[in-house]
Amino acid sequence: MQTLHEKGVLDYTGAAVSWACAIHCLAMPFLITALPLFGLGFLTDETTEMIFILVSVIIALVTFFPAINKHKKIHPILLFTFGILFIISSHFFFEEELIWKFLMILLGATSITTAHLLNRYHSKSCTVCNLTKS
Repeated sequence: MQTLHEKGVLDYTGAAVSWACAIHCLAMPFLITALPLFGLGFLTDETTEMIFILVSVIIALVTFFPAINKHKKIHPILLFTFGILFIISSHFFFEEELIWKFLMILLGATSITTAHLLNRYHSKSCTVCNLTKS
């Protein structure tokens, strides 16, 4: 029976969470006044953003390190690190400059998604990984 990692579920989940985070961050300036009217005011809280980032980091740790131990490619973890740094820096350095903030968030989400898909590719094409399944 295949594990969640072998099926790629964690990589696909990590990519989806990174885009959910990006959509949340990009939509917030437009929805900040409407969300409380629908009982969704908690989505405007900084805590929600930190939860997205924390979940993304946890999924990455669970996904990347076991895979890297097998396929020995560090590109996914480097891309993920850059992606998280883009997103975090957008909150600290570009809070008032929306265009730069949007660009940093999009770069971050794209980097994280690419990292997960690249990790999945390396895991599927790894001869060592395929030998250990048998």
